[in-house]
Amino acid sequence: MPPTIREVAERAGVSVSTVSRVLNEYPFVSEETRRRVLETMQELEYRPDVAARSMRTGTSRAVGLVFSDISNPLFSAMAKGADSVLHAKGYSLVLANSQSDPEREAELLSALRQRRVDGLVIAVADERAPSLAERLSGFPACVLVDRNVSGSRADSVCSEHAQGMAEALEHLARLGHRRVALIAGSQGQLGSRARVVAFRRHAAPQKGWALVIDEDGSTATGTSSAPASSAARPAISPRASSSAWSTRRPRSSPGTTSSRSAS
Repeated sequence: MPPTIREVAERAGVSVSTVSRVLNEYPFVSEETRRRVLETMQELEYRPDVAARSMRTGTSRAVGLVFSDISNPLFSAMAKGADSVLHAKGYSLVLANSQSDPEREAELLSALRQRRVDGLVIAVADERAPSLAERLSGFPACVLVDRNVSGSRADSVCSEHAQGMAEALEHLARLGHRRVALIAGSQGQLGSRARVVAFRRHAAPQKGWALVIDEDGSTATGTSSAPASSAARPAISPRASSSAWSTRRPRSSPGTTSSRSAS
C-alpha cells in the first residue's frame, strides 16, 4: 500500500492540514516545518493523488499541448522548449497529436478539459473547423501557435511568414532561378495563406513565377504552364532563410525550383 498523507503527518509530527498546506504551497508555514514535511515525503516516497488534488483545488498543474503533427521538427522543438519551461515552474506537459484531423482534435480537446488542464497551447489542424472558438474558450488560458481562429479570444504567437517567403524568393532570384513553384499547406491555416499571398505578390513581376500548388493538389491559374510533376526532388540550400526553407535543384540539372516553408 502506498503511504497516505496521514502517515506523512504522523512521521513529521505535524497535522494533516499542515502537510496539505505544504503540498499546495500555501503561506504561513515555517521553513523548518516545510523542510521536515518534504523530507518525510521523500523518505516515505509519498506521491499526492493528482486527481483528488485537482478536484479539491480546481487546478491540475498541467498544460495541454496539441500539435497537428508532432513528427514535424519545428513542433517537436517547441514541445521540448515548453516542457523545459513548465517543468521549472512545477507544471507537467500533456502532449497530444491531432494528426491534422479536426475531428480527432475535437476529441483531444474534450479529453484535456476532462483532465482539467490549467492551460492549452495548440496549433489547430484547421482554423475553419465548426465550433472551434467555442471549444477553445472552455480552457482557463489558451495560446494559439501560428493560427488565427475567428471568434476566439485566445492569444496567439505567429511567425513572419510574408517576410520569410520574400527572403526565400529573393534568394532564389539571386541564384538565377526563373521558374519557381510554391507547394502550399492547408488554406485552413494562417501561415499557408500568408505564404501564398506573399508568393503571388513577389511573383507577379516575374515570368513563370505563378504556379501555386494548393492543399488539394490542384494548380492555381498563372503564367506558368509547367505541371506539378515537372518539379524534381529538390536539394535543401544551405543559404536558406531562417524563417522559411528555400530549396533548389543542383545547377547542373536546370528545372523547376520549389520553395516550401516549414510549418
